[in-house]
Amino acid sequence: MIHRRTFLTATAGGMATALAGCVGDDGGETAAIRGETLTLTTTTSTYDTGLLGAVNTAFEDRYGVTVDAVAQGTGAALETGRAGDADVVMVHARSLEDEFLQDGYGVNRRDLMFNDFVVVGPDDDPQESMTPKT
Repeated sequence: MIHRRTFLTATAGGMATALAGCVGDDGGETAAIRGETLTLTTTTSTYDTGLLGAVNTAFEDRYGVTVDAVAQGTGAALETGRAGDADVVMVHARSLEDEFLQDGYGVNRRDLMFNDFVVVGPDDDPQESMTPKT
């Protein structure tokens, strides 16, 4: 079995590459992880977008692994990581992520994506009157 840190490092790099749509040198990590199953715990909101289907397929093809994505709330995903039952944790609660790392459960934290909330509607939307003017 390969070392979890090597697996995590290769996985994080591959996930970022897949998300960016880039193709590049894999630095030799492919041979070390080929045939392994990667457990990715992620928030239900990320899982429900369908994005992981596309990203995981590209990652699996590139590295010759299987990705088992497990949808959980942030707290549950971090607990799964603490228990050693996840190789990668993808959550969105910075203070909890920092604590997770400070406690020695994770390495190589990366910002991967962010949320934008956009209100869409007509200019004469009644809710517009409730928005503070600057």
